[in-house]
Amino acid sequence: NIIKFSTTVAPFRDKLVAADADYIAAANKWVDGLKQSGGTAIWPALDDALAMRPNDPNRPFTMVFFTDGQPTVDETNPERIVKKVMEKNSGNTRIFTFGVGDDVNAAMLDQLADSTRAVSTYVREAEDIETKVASLYGKISNPVLTDLKIATGDNVQIHEMYPPKLPDLFQGTQLVVIGRYTGNGHSAIRLTGMVGKE
Repeated sequence: NIIKFSTTVAPFRDKLVAADADYIAAANKWVDGLKQSGGTAIWPALDDALAMRPNDPNRPFTMVFFTDGQPTVDETNPERIVKKVMEKNSGNTRIFTFGVGDDVNAAMLDQLADSTRAVSTYVREAEDIETKVASLYGKISNPVLTDLKIATGDNVQIHEMYPPKLPDLFQGTQLVVIGRYTGNGHSAIRLTGMVGKE
């Protein structure tokens, strides 16, 4: 589905639909007809999108949140928006954020992406948006490992790890983890995750 948000929120359809040729053609036509207007209703748009999540807890749910502005309608406090999203979100929902231009709240977009194990992307006025969108699509469509966890042997304990919740690992990306440890001696560091349901 696609949700347009400005001063109000308007979905392409009232529920998720199949990504078949007919719906894709209708969605492209719907998007071509969109006009820029009004404010920026970020929380109502995210709230409506999260409400479309299927009831199956085993099915992953992916959202891509494009915005070019600050929240100006309904909830305007970025910290409260992130808090509300996390209260309504479930562990299998990934929110990929995409900020366009210089008038976005990068801290809020990073928090939304980081807290859902997704990634944030930004495109400046002079940059090619199509290249950035293609790169984001490549990441979303090619997860290598999801729900990552790091473990060590009994003689070493990890503390103050960042990021505290590891993001998913996507094709063509790298994972950088920093932190502190106590203990000594040789120890294996094991990275585990899910490939599909395994």
